[in-house]
Amino acid sequence: MADADRLVRDHRFFGYAMFRYLYMCFGRCGYQKDRLFHGRALQAQRAPEPTNIIWENQDVPHVERKVRHALVMFAFLIIVLLSFTLVYLANAAAKSQTKSTTQLLGNDACDPEIGKINPDNTEYLCYVDTALNWTMSFVETATADEKACYCGAIGYANIARSTALINGVCRDWLIAVATGIGIGVCATGIVVVINVVAKMVLIQLSYAEKPLSYSALNAAQMVKIFALQTLNTGFVIFCVNFSPPDWFPLGSLIFLGEFSDSVRGWYVVVGAAIMSNMLANAVTPAASNVCVMIANKFQRWCCSKRQKHQLQLRQLYTNPEFDMAARFAQLLNTVFVTLAYSSGMPLLNAFACMYMFFTFWADKVVLLWGSRRPPAYDTQIPKQAADIMLYAIPLHCFFAVWMMGQPCTFPSNPLGGTLQSLANQGISSAGSTSNFAASDGVLDRGMKESTWMVFALLVLLVAVYILWTVLWILGGTLGEFFKAMFTLCCSRAKRIAPESHVEVQTWAMVKADIARDFPPASYMMEEHPMYKEAAQFMRTRTSFNERKNEKKAAMAPSDSAKTGDGGPDNATAQASNKDANQDAETARDVAADKAPSEARQED
Repeated sequence: MADADRLVRDHRFFGYAMFRYLYMCFGRCGYQKDRLFHGRALQAQRAPEPTNIIWENQDVPHVERKVRHALVMFAFLIIVLLSFTLVYLANAAAKSQTKSTTQLLGNDACDPEIGKINPDNTEYLCYVDTALNWTMSFVETATADEKACYCGAIGYANIARSTALINGVCRDWLIAVATGIGIGVCATGIVVVINVVAKMVLIQLSYAEKPLSYSALNAAQMVKIFALQTLNTGFVIFCVNFSPPDWFPLGSLIFLGEFSDSVRGWYVVVGAAIMSNMLANAVTPAASNVCVMIANKFQRWCCSKRQKHQLQLRQLYTNPEFDMAARFAQLLNTVFVTLAYSSGMPLLNAFACMYMFFTFWADKVVLLWGSRRPPAYDTQIPKQAADIMLYAIPLHCFFAVWMMGQPCTFPSNPLGGTLQSLANQGISSAGSTSNFAASDGVLDRGMKESTWMVFALLVLLVAVYILWTVLWILGGTLGEFFKAMFTLCCSRAKRIAPESHVEVQTWAMVKADIARDFPPASYMMEEHPMYKEAAQFMRTRTSFNERKNEKKAAMAPSDSAKTGDGGPDNATAQASNKDANQDAETARDVAADKAPSEARQED
């Protein structure tokens, strides 16, 4: 460990092109020439774990990986757009097949836009106050729309208490509601299927980027799967039923819904669909993982005697990999959707707890009993997931202000005292500079007793993220210069203790412990668990040493001719060494040819 830290510290300046050029110039003059490799300055960093390296991607050039990454991102955007369109059409079709009567209270703040519900004045408008005053004799002779309006106004509880309503007036309405619920469940199933298929495509697409490590591969898969599932699970149904303001570009073409605010009807239509998606999300991933493990066990039990070769048996009894990327993506999806809508629908928090509970125990069982030993991942995946999760906080604040600031669903008093005066000043200044804030009442909605603290946190987080973005942009330009100067000026801040002050541990002392606790303890291919079978057909350390000895033996006669020493004896020794090497190669070839026949005899 100390040797690796000392090596990284000695090459700390080589991470900057300017210092690499200066070292190469001074190295030609003899200054610190031992730190150069054939006159070139190399960048040194700690090596990843052997099982975390994707060896077949190490020879891919850097420029080719960048081009592949750009092409994969373009394909990813197309897949996201396609899946979003399919889920959108599925929910729109389910909505068109469901005939529902929107209940109105006669208050613009509580009702959806009448123009969206009844654009051509042909739809029946159901007012709750009017329906509650109807008598049973009137309802029995009323139209189907009026009966549906009456049944929806009195509610499920009153209908359940009356057999006459169940079998009489409200029978058709109950059948229509049950049909709508069934269509909604089918739409949820379609969303799940699209997510699964798109996830499989994105996983295969990530391999085309040719990442250098399994951590980088899983991190790329995690981001793509998370973005896709979050859009399809929590925001497609929102877009289907959203009615944007008039100033929104292309709003009438993309959004065809009737809800411009989180009114009562929004929770019945959109909220119910989101909660059904999250309920399915709480159980489906854990159940599917356990079912796959059980299916693999059953397949081994019924198909083990049908295998014809030892290799087939090994493949049958080899557990699948533990899909780390899908687990992190599903977790991020649950966190984002829950935080987005939990302010107005707190039951989502219970569904999230259900997901955490079922996923924890299911993954524990699958990892210990049904998965192969995972590679030694680094911290790239959890760090990237933690960075993504930071953006869920402002999303939660935004939807909290939007939901809890609704004057009908969550009535609240405006601020008073000093806070009210500050709010009035902000609203007046915003009204003179921004029609958006004034017309849509963003500041007015955020300056209430129920929302002002969340709104203040949202403003603070937006300011922090803007500052963070500016620093990130400057860090890519001026930041590298300041880091180089800091490394140059403060290079003595970190010192590696000399070997006389620490307990020196050689590789021979720790190799056995590493091989026992964190195998493998070598970067040799024949010791890698995934390349053991292929290592015998490739150049290994033994064959390399033999070829090295052959080269030395072949060059020995020329050396002896120059010095005049050991001519015949040396030639005889070289010939014997060459014959011994040939015999060893012949023995290995014979053993390799005999191995398949012996395996067939054993089978």
